[in-house]
Amino acid sequence: MKVTIRQKADMHYLYADISVSGIRTKASLGVSIKEGKFNLKSQTIEGVADYESNVLINTFKNEIMGLIRTLQQRGELTKPNLMIGVKSIKEKLTNPNHHQEQTIYFLDYVSRHIERSKATRKHITIVQYKNILNKLKTFESGQKIRLTFDGVDYDFYNAYIDYCKQDLNLSTNSIGKHIKHIKMWMNSATEEGLNTNMMYRSKLFKKPQEEADTIYLNEDELARINNLSFIIAITKI
Repeated sequence: MKVTIRQKADMHYLYADISVSGIRTKASLGVSIKEGKFNLKSQTIEGVADYESNVLINTFKNEIMGLIRTLQQRGELTKPNLMIGVKSIKEKLTNPNHHQEQTIYFLDYVSRHIERSKATRKHITIVQYKNILNKLKTFESGQKIRLTFDGVDYDFYNAYIDYCKQDLNLSTNSIGKHIKHIKMWMNSATEEGLNTNMMYRSKLFKKPQEEADTIYLNEDELARINNLSFIIAITKI
């Protein structure tokens, strides 16, 4: 595990260079200082007057390392989870108007939505909802992530469709039903003011579907079938 604070050449902002378990990512800290004032070796800003900024930088490093340990313990150390966590740390440490809010995870919301729907939806519909929810939970477990509303993006869309095809061996139209319900739940969360991620409305986030093979008979063929049915009926008599 290595977390190094750096200042890009010719730039004023600082960023965290994070390397752990084969994952390498960079994240801006939202901290800006004069070019050349940051000492990479000591990981501090030069000058006594910058004491508070140095405390902030050290806090950033400790928070990020704590985040990594927590994700490792949960078995959820992935690049997306790491970036979500760092973003939350940045918001907490640099936004004066920030107030800690409990994260609402997408599948937690889906579970609550299903419970509320029992009063207005048919039993078979609730069964379908729960079936898709269980598939999403298995997807989360396999990916070692917890989906937030922001995480329901085009990367998720492609990964989930691939999971449905490769792991579940679902047909295109069955996958389309999953995407249709995911879009419905995202829209419901948006209307409730819980979601601001509009990726699900993109044309790229479309419901896969394919035409069913439909056989049409002409009038002569229909007449022959009717005649055959009549002959069979007479024979039985």
